[in-house]
Amino acid sequence: MALNACAYLRGGASMGGSCMAYGRVADGSIDISIDGGLDPYDYCALVPVVTGAGGCITDWQGRPLTLTSGNLCLAAANEALHRQVLETLN
Repeated sequence: MALNACAYLRGGASMGGSCMAYGRVADGSIDISIDGGLDPYDYCALVPVVTGAGGCITDWQGRPLTLTSGNLCLAAANEALHRQVLETLN
């Protein structure tokens, strides 16, 4: 569903894959990663990795990830792409 909605975006995308996909966003090998089944112990450590590489990572509503964010996570290579994906998801 979410990945199909973002299929028109250039570059690679991943739905699922947890930390490996977010590492790929950080190293530039894919542009976005979308997850719908993460726990805080899965995504909290990803925030400084993705943002430190110049990317953006939030929940599917664009809110910062916290211990109470739920299980929906979106990371993109940059803020402009992140906004575009959020618009597509919502």
